[in-house]
Amino acid sequence: MFLADGVLSPLSSGASPLEAFAGAAVGIMVLFLLLGVAIWVYIALAHMAIARRAGQNDSISGLSWVLGFGPLLIAYILSGMHWWPWLLMLITFLLLYLGFALVLFSPVLGVLFIILSVIGFLVFGVYSIIWMCKMFKAVGRSIWFALLLVILTVVGYPLAFLGAYIQIFVLSLIGLLIVLAAGILYLVFIGIAAWGSRGQARAPAAAKPAARKK
Repeated sequence: MFLADGVLSPLSSGASPLEAFAGAAVGIMVLFLLLGVAIWVYIALAHMAIARRAGQNDSISGLSWVLGFGPLLIAYILSGMHWWPWLLMLITFLLLYLGFALVLFSPVLGVLFIILSVIGFLVFGVYSIIWMCKMFKAVGRSIWFALLLVILTVVGYPLAFLGAYIQIFVLSLIGLLIVLAAGILYLVFIGIAAWGSRGQARAPAAAKPAARKK
């Protein structure tokens, strides 16, 4: 039987409440998947435009499409810094896997490896922030584009977890909203860096001419 607005009811079509719920859940999952793909495409396009604006060729700007690491690769290349943090990241992952594998046989050694991997992740995170600052600076934007995101993230996540731990819903909600704000600002900032009016990248100061001898 049709409803007043002409839409067929899930129950009137013979579907059970469980099937109706499962269908709605699948629809929501597909919606979030499409949203995630759209955000990924936007981020990749933005970093491709940033790389081109910074004077990189297509082979470099195309790295922005590398799933998971593309934006970070662009930030690293535009920073002009050394590659050793990537080696540190590889070693950190190996230490983490070894730590979880050894924790059953040698708890002390396993925990030690896990602690070392956490330190490695923190060091790599610091370098990632520096790369992002230099990336924004390379296209004439303020490093506060990156630092503000870091500050909001560092504040938001602990608040969310603390609120969940002490069971204060409002505190968790505030933390999650701060993290959400950081995510939205990230999308806005990379859009400005990629397609906004051109900022002027800071060029090294020119050397002063030598004084003429009398």
